[in-house]
Amino acid sequence: MTRCLLLQSGLPSSFWPFELWTGEAPDVSQFREFDCTVFCLNRVPGKGKLKLRVRKGIVYTQSFPEKRLTGDYEFKGALFSSTINNRGKFSLTLYDLIQMTTVTKLPGQKLRAQMDVQSIKDLKLHISNLLFGKRFLESILDKIINHTWQPSFVLTRGLINEFVSTGFTEIFDNSFRDFPFEQIFKSKPFIN
Repeated sequence: MTRCLLLQSGLPSSFWPFELWTGEAPDVSQFREFDCTVFCLNRVPGKGKLKLRVRKGIVYTQSFPEKRLTGDYEFKGALFSSTINNRGKFSLTLYDLIQMTTVTKLPGQKLRAQMDVQSIKDLKLHISNLLFGKRFLESILDKIINHTWQPSFVLTRGLINEFVSTGFTEIFDNSFRDFPFEQIFKSKPFIN
């Protein structure tokens, strides 16, 4: 699979350094051929009527039987006249996640990743210190979240997509800033 992807892209084998860095062969069971070029609407305000409003990118869909995320959180806010400052750790496991990712890059600008969660069969979420260390109440809150998230997914999906997209934009831009996308995506003549 890897050889096919590299041959099709026209890139040298030096763009497959994972095994050299880690000493382990990567799991490529989720890989799919990436040659789906798309044009995404550029919603940056201030464009003139005749200015280009699309950017070129790629779209791919990923399926994960199980995906785990862990990290730290910090929350600062106000509720009525009280301020709330809290921090802790979270762990999130998503089961049977399917997401579509669109990656775009304009010349001289940051690479942008836009995630769109298509479906999640189940999730398990734990947020430590959410109720300032009251573990019994936190375990009850965990159970409420983990058993009632599906009805609210329709409402929270956009927020989840934006949150994940912001994080992956930073990750993708740092990882692929100097990647030669123009070698993969050759300009094709526009046919009217």
